[in-house]
Parts: sequence; C-alpha cells; structure tokens
Amino acid sequence: MMIPKSWTGKKTQTNPEFKEKHKQRKIKKALINYLKTQDWELEVYNYNNKKET
Repeated sequence: MMIPKSWTGKKTQTNPEFKEKHKQRKIKKALINYLKTQDWELEVYNYNNKKET
C-alpha cells in the first residue's frame, strides 16, 4: 500500500514583477504575430490582384 505524500513545492511566492513581465512579453509576442499575419495577408491580396490584371 502506498502512503500518500504531502504536497511539496515552492515555499515562497513568485515576485509579482516577474508575472507582469511575463504578461507583457506574451502580449508583445501576440501583437507581433498578429501584425505579421496581417501584413502577409495584405501581400497575398495585392499579389492576387496584380496577377489578375
């Protein structure tokens, strides 16, 4: 029979400043990805329009 162990883990809380920096990096990465996708879609749209004429 296995004896359940008590939860062991981090004893100190994470610095809130680190959490905020992580959120900022995540938002920045999402914005950059969105802008790249938007730019790519615009290039494809322009290419297709030029190709037809």
